[in-house]
Amino acid sequence: MDFITTLRSAGIDPVDVDLNRIRAWQQLRTDDKPNRKNGRVLVFSTRPLRFYFQNHATGISGHYSDRPGFLSRQDLAQIQRVKQESKLCRELNQFEIANMAATNLQMAKPADPQHAYLVRKQVKPHGLRQLGASLVIPMLDGAGKLWSYQTITGAGEKKYLYGGRKRGCFYLLGGVPRSVIVLAEGFATTATVQEALNVPVVCCFDAANLEPVALAMRNQYSDAQIVIAADNDAWTSGNPGLTYATKAATAVHGVVVFPEFGVPGIKDKLTDWNDMAVRYNAAIIPQFFAEVLQ
Repeated sequence: MDFITTLRSAGIDPVDVDLNRIRAWQQLRTDDKPNRKNGRVLVFSTRPLRFYFQNHATGISGHYSDRPGFLSRQDLAQIQRVKQESKLCRELNQFEIANMAATNLQMAKPADPQHAYLVRKQVKPHGLRQLGASLVIPMLDGAGKLWSYQTITGAGEKKYLYGGRKRGCFYLLGGVPRSVIVLAEGFATTATVQEALNVPVVCCFDAANLEPVALAMRNQYSDAQIVIAADNDAWTSGNPGLTYATKAATAVHGVVVFPEFGVPGIKDKLTDWNDMAVRYNAAIIPQFFAEVLQ
């Protein structure tokens, strides 16, 4: 496998890699969030080509050499040091971000039900807070600790606190899970599914976070049925919504349910349950889940 294929298989865009920048980190775009540089590469040498790579969004990392077994002990030692330093710095930063998030949320007010994003998506606030003109979605772990939050503007622009923890964090809608837990990606999709099914639904924020949250749910609710309300990204290469959902369901012996739109979906590139509710009617959503929620 060549270096381009190696990076692409890790979800990292290789276009901006400068192979002549030796032993200096290069921040790169990733497939799931092309507007944010969640990938990085550290080139050790060009002849032979040797480098280390990380995708912070998915947790994928590894090293590459175009000559098998050519990574030296010094290279491997540096990779290990980089991993340890990155992990320590990330964890320390995440605690600082968590404290800042808690302080900011204390100043936030209850979300306006007439917020432009909620009105356009046709969903309720579900306990969200609001800072200025932006909705605030808390990001909690299984113990209920706040680690960070996501903001959404009226125009739908989404941002996280830079450096905050996301992996395994979630926001629960619809009360304490009992016999069934449904997981979905973004807030609007999660709210749509919860309002349509009237069961607890967990907002995982993005596709890559479905599996970590599913594992946390399985650990906390060992006997519950876990259902992934997947996005159907049929118009994106590899259909990441369905691919990650299937991986998450497999990890916890759960099931996947996804929307199908037919010809109108092709025209408008509809992908998720909120698209279905807004374009058609939320009342048709329960029929997709009828078999798994019996």
